[in-house]
Amino acid sequence: MADLKTFRTPPFRGNFTNTLFDADSMDGGPLKYGVMAIWYPERFTDVHKKLWADIHAELDAVCLASFKKKWADLPANFKRGIRDGAEKASMGDAFDGAVFANLTTKLVPGVVDFNKDAKGEPIAISKKAGNTGLVYSGCWMRATITIYTYDNKGKGVALGLMNAQKLKDGKRLDYQGNAAADFKDHDEDQDFLDQLEGGDEDDDEIPF
Repeated sequence: MADLKTFRTPPFRGNFTNTLFDADSMDGGPLKYGVMAIWYPERFTDVHKKLWADIHAELDAVCLASFKKKWADLPANFKRGIRDGAEKASMGDAFDGAVFANLTTKLVPGVVDFNKDAKGEPIAISKKAGNTGLVYSGCWMRATITIYTYDNKGKGVALGLMNAQKLKDGKRLDYQGNAAADFKDHDEDQDFLDQLEGGDEDDDEIPF
């Protein structure tokens, strides 16, 4: 196999980011790490448009080499890797005007933060470091990817994940919210709690 080329993506909103750290199986397939990337091409800067054009040029190149057709001309039964956000309209307005792709890998990807440590290196995000909460569905990210075709249980082209970087916080897509923000400056229960101090220790008297 020829060496795979590596491409940097334009910024995207990450979805299902938990699989960056815990591999999952889709439809009974092999365990893979990854993230769903949601892009908004209409917002791209000139730099992003160039990155996007390079990715699409490689999509055409690998499809021509494997299937003798450009990426946009693949038959309907082929999987194209990058899909129209309208397919996920039921998942919310995050997909309005968007395209998306599942970036996956069988290997543990490197994940870093946009901020840097004292040595000027990007801060690693990992289970070992205990800071995976920095990455969540809805935050802004970018990634390095490879592009390849397959012809086994189906035919198509896919985007393989190499590494990922968190760029900026964003509105959560999992609706979980932030625990610290949920309970900040809410002291309406203080009187209730105060009356429990030094009270009867009988379990029947404890209202929770």
